[in-house]
Amino acid sequence: MWTQQAQQVVGRKDYVRRFKLCPQASQGIRWQIQDVAVRGDRATVRAARLILVENYTLAYRAGRWRFVPQPETLAPYRTKTIEQIVAADKAEGGCARS
Repeated sequence: MWTQQAQQVVGRKDYVRRFKLCPQASQGIRWQIQDVAVRGDRATVRAARLILVENYTLAYRAGRWRFVPQPETLAPYRTKTIEQIVAADKAEGGCARS
């Protein structure tokens, strides 16, 4: 559901593989949508999960709403392999224990 530009940085296969190798601790916990603001072909969605509240940007492209990741979300994929990203996540305690 990412924009085409973001998919050029990281493909679905690699993105899915990252989270198979390093599942998030919050995996399976539902998001609660708190607010949606639409302005033309852009939307901002405020969502909460546990104590985390995030704002997400979506863009309407080719008849669908697409997620627009922040530059800091894409940065690791530009400079590291999936294995390096997962190793860093594990070192920071960012992976759920299986």
